[in-house]
Amino acid sequence: PPFCQMRQYEGYVQVVHPQSVETLLLNDEVFSATQERVEKRIVQDFERAQKYCDSYFAMYRRIYDFEKQWDETAFFERKLTHASLSREMGLMRDFEEDLEKLKQTHIFGVLSVEARTLKMNLVPVAEKALAAMKI
Repeated sequence: PPFCQMRQYEGYVQVVHPQSVETLLLNDEVFSATQERVEKRIVQDFERAQKYCDSYFAMYRRIYDFEKQWDETAFFERKLTHASLSREMGLMRDFEEDLEKLKQTHIFGVLSVEARTLKMNLVPVAEKALAAMKI
């Protein structure tokens, strides 16, 4: 209970205009200025994170796109030359190398961007396609 409502202090304290904590904080200039700075910082951090992620993760989009269009049956129905198969296998190795370089965590001020799930979802794409190509 608030200090002013404790029985032991009833004789010493008199509340004339009770205010909620919310009202006190909303009317406090220091709190309002601090809140504004925090909100501005979070917005800036989000903008920085978005800009960075758009460029950093773009190279992994090609792996995602490959998975969406990959059709193992259709792949083997094509007439494959040694050169075309070698090119496809090289692409899968490039995917694997790119994924090895993928940083798991990226920090932007108060924000942390985790890439573990992305990596977990993309690693099997290259592995599965490469295994199929080796058959």
